[in-house]
Amino acid sequence: MKKFNVLKLVQYLVVIGITLNGSLFFYDLNKQHIKEKSALQEKHKEEIKELELENEKHVQELIQKEEKIENLVTERDELKDIVKSSRGESDRWERFRVSAYDLSVQSCGKKKTDKAYGITANGTDLKGQNWETARAIAVDPTIISLGSKVKIRFIDENYSQYDFIYTAVDTGKLIKGNKLDFFYEDTGEIVSQKAMDFGITYAYIQILY
Repeated sequence: MKKFNVLKLVQYLVVIGITLNGSLFFYDLNKQHIKEKSALQEKHKEEIKELELENEKHVQELIQKEEKIENLVTERDELKDIVKSSRGESDRWERFRVSAYDLSVQSCGKKKTDKAYGITANGTDLKGQNWETARAIAVDPTIISLGSKVKIRFIDENYSQYDFIYTAVDTGKLIKGNKLDFFYEDTGEIVSQKAMDFGITYAYIQILY
């Protein structure tokens, strides 16, 4: 009968113990790693959720701001429409007959010694001015309100140098309907030859405000 080798048995048991302890150690280590990884994932989920909530908040704020801007634009347009409607004005281009005038007695019926010489229907002083400095027109106030800004585009290209924005400052007995008188220059009581040469032409006008 073979002798039982105690030393080998002890060595064998030691190896098994080390193996088991090592396995348990790595098992615990892996378990801890999984736990930490899970906690980190949960933390990331919370951070992502917070970012999503913050982003949604910003989106809602932007939507509210856009709605406010749209409402303001709508209110502005409605007010403009109300004002234009009350004045009988519109954004449309309309065809007008255009002539020119000066401050002579023949044009305005006032002498240079008159206190009202050069003063228009709305109080604008045209003395010493010309069409470039004054940018003034006489209109039918039932069609275009005094003080209105009017954009003029002449149909004849020979008049294109006069395509500008003018202010309705005056009226006239002969200015009725779709007619307007273009102030050319102040030459005193003498009729302006340039105003005479301007003649009669046609233009499209747009009432701005």
